[in-house]
Amino acid sequence: MSNLKATLLAPDLGFSTNQVLPSVIGGATPTTSAMMLGSEILHCQLYLHHLLDRLLRQERLLAIRAPVGAVANDTLKEIQLLIDDARPTMGVVNTLQRIRVKYIDSEDCEEGEWRASASEILSALQNSIGRLSGSARIGVPAHFNKSYTEYFVQITANEPLVFETQLLVVPKNDRLNLRVLRIPQADIRPVDPEINWDSLINGASASAATGSAPRTKEPTDRELEWIKAEIKALPGYAKFEANRSKPLQNIDRVEHWRFAFNADKKFYKSNWPSDISTSKITKVPIQLALQIGSTMLAEAIQMIGIIDCYTTEGVHYSKEVVAQISKSDEKDPKATVPKGFLIQWEKDHPVTK
Repeated sequence: MSNLKATLLAPDLGFSTNQVLPSVIGGATPTTSAMMLGSEILHCQLYLHHLLDRLLRQERLLAIRAPVGAVANDTLKEIQLLIDDARPTMGVVNTLQRIRVKYIDSEDCEEGEWRASASEILSALQNSIGRLSGSARIGVPAHFNKSYTEYFVQITANEPLVFETQLLVVPKNDRLNLRVLRIPQADIRPVDPEINWDSLINGASASAATGSAPRTKEPTDRELEWIKAEIKALPGYAKFEANRSKPLQNIDRVEHWRFAFNADKKFYKSNWPSDISTSKITKVPIQLALQIGSTMLAEAIQMIGIIDCYTTEGVHYSKEVVAQISKSDEKDPKATVPKGFLIQWEKDHPVTK
């Protein structure tokens, strides 16, 4: 007897997961199997609908908690999404989809670039004719090096949507490349209708049936208050804050990167005070305390890594790199773009071990 083809569809978010089921499941008749499948589809639909509603409410809370002066702009801007879907089951599919989303800000962006909400971009895509189907990991080219992919969300039928990056940088030509890749099968658990979705979304433990560990989202108010105070006490914080969102000369840009790098090095994976938490500090509270996104922090870490490699006395020491990062001539247009130079230098002068 031919197989039954089941489609899990969540109309509100637009995701569907196709899988082939045998005509008899556990000895049940096709009619019983269809009833079981219908129940599973309903749970999936309700869950994904709840996720989107929850995400929108979380964004409103983030807006309320935003620092003074960080006012979101409600201007709608068009983005051309260049979608590279490289999942094996789909073949390689390249599509273009135009969407409109709110302009958030241009903090820590290059000239002409701007930032938009990752969840709003995904929601707009899923409400368009070019919406995606099936499980996937979705990423964008890393801001510091386009050859790397920075994943910002993973889509499965039974997992909470956890956005690793809240804001995405849109290039000045308003064309954002989305890279869609498959999820390793080992990372996908079967749908369990008994999962406590509210607990999963809030980062608490899942039901005993899944055995899953909670996923960290945002720090508590006490954690955020503590790490903000600690980072503000670090040498150089006043200048770091004063130079936020400003066009910087190379020497100042390197100093800006250095502060973020040092903060990450000091606190990442270290222990919280015992009266605040028993866990270790993740990247998220560091980013919130610095008021930068994961892309900007990753850029700072990589750039300082390159700088330290080629400016430390030794076989790889380079006078050219030292001269480039020391520029402060406002008349030199190249004095504000050290990132491209450093990436190219590392490519042309690889470190040998």
